[in-house]
Amino acid sequence: MVVIPRLEYRSQLTMLERSDCDNIVSHFRKIFKNKLHLAITAPNAILENTLIYNFRDLYEVQKQSKITNFFIQVNDTGLLGQVTNIRLKQIQSQECLSKSPLVFWPYHTFTRTDIKRFMFSMITFCFQQDFTFDVSPSKINRITGGKIFLRSIIDDLTRSDLRSLRNQQILFLEQLTSLDGKILMDWHLIRNRNFTATPAKFAPAWFKKLETNLLNPSNEHRLIPAEFILRAHNMKGHEILPIDLSTRALNWIGIWNPVINLPILGRIVKKNEDNRTIIVEHWIIDNNTSTINHPNLTRCNGCQNHNTSFSSISRTAHIDTYRYANLFTADDAVIIQSSSPKKINNNLYYFDTPQYDIV
Repeated sequence: MVVIPRLEYRSQLTMLERSDCDNIVSHFRKIFKNKLHLAITAPNAILENTLIYNFRDLYEVQKQSKITNFFIQVNDTGLLGQVTNIRLKQIQSQECLSKSPLVFWPYHTFTRTDIKRFMFSMITFCFQQDFTFDVSPSKINRITGGKIFLRSIIDDLTRSDLRSLRNQQILFLEQLTSLDGKILMDWHLIRNRNFTATPAKFAPAWFKKLETNLLNPSNEHRLIPAEFILRAHNMKGHEILPIDLSTRALNWIGIWNPVINLPILGRIVKKNEDNRTIIVEHWIIDNNTSTINHPNLTRCNGCQNHNTSFSSISRTAHIDTYRYANLFTADDAVIIQSSSPKKINNNLYYFDTPQYDIV
């Protein structure tokens, strides 16, 4: 019988589900049974028995031929193998995977739309049939930068969600947490990180799904479960801005104080470009009016960081007096917020940078 081989040949680049195969072959089965003077209700097993008529099941034929051909394609060392490897990397990027789709694949069923994408449906079909791939380390294409993969937390990502993740260039949970890994950041803070030049203005749908999966509604501090907390090995998209000593900008900075062996916060009141030093007025977090995401800084009321030699700063037409200031090396300081904080009054400023990123 030549029907099954012809169907096999013509469907080489089209993945058919079992229901499709049964619908296609059912008409031929009826004709075959009629010619053999068998009842239409006769079991199909009679036709498919190798010792009787050996009528081949289209779905089983497809499974054997397509998986065999796909393994040959993947292992090819010539042009076909190179093209396949490029296509696998494209699929990895489209699906926001941290490694080759032959190593990790989140799908075990495919839709009508997926059937039109042969490589996509073939990978799904292989994993659906419990076939695995022994991939060379050079072709795993592992993406570094994090350990907790977002797709392992959110299992209902849509095509729109994947498009958003690609546009935001976000792949790992570590990109969305504070530097100590304990807090899931608000979206308005994440979009200020240096992942992409055009971050989404509003929180995407996938981010809201992540919040639902990770956060306890009764916890206002956005703490994530302990099993997802990992120590940071990079700055997680934070841009470390150097202090421009050629301008008169009075930057708000954080700096390490070797005297007390702790970081301190303050505002630059004078810059010296020649010896690269800065005079910093000491400010502290106001615990009475601050929140964890929006701290307020107030002038220090007195501590050991003060140096009376730098209490007075000469300006062009006047002299400014500061109660608590000291001299520091500019290269040791870090700007804590690129935009200007909101002034509440002369002694209190509102910051949009959370405490766990400032201190």
